[in-house]
Amino acid sequence: MWAPRPTDRIESAAYPDLRITKDSFLIGKKKDAVDGWLKARGISRIHGRISREEDCYYLTDLNSTNGTYLNGGRLEVNEKARLRPGDCVGFADVRYVVEG
Repeated sequence: MWAPRPTDRIESAAYPDLRITKDSFLIGKKKDAVDGWLKARGISRIHGRISREEDCYYLTDLNSTNGTYLNGGRLEVNEKARLRPGDCVGFADVRYVVEG
């Protein structure tokens, strides 16, 4: 199971761990429309998606206002990037590290 942890404040209630429990896991601030709810400034209603294909996980930006990042680089809208243990994932200013 993939579970990122915030890099800046691990125990912060504002940035909970995300446990990816579905093959298509939506992340954003619209609580009734996403699987991973992030209540943080700069997060779009439906910000991004983490998807599972076979044994790999991928990160996709879903036209977010403030960007989705992988290892410091901003993803293009609908760009799908493979995730690996140790990668740094960002949703606007919220940062996570991918755990294996």
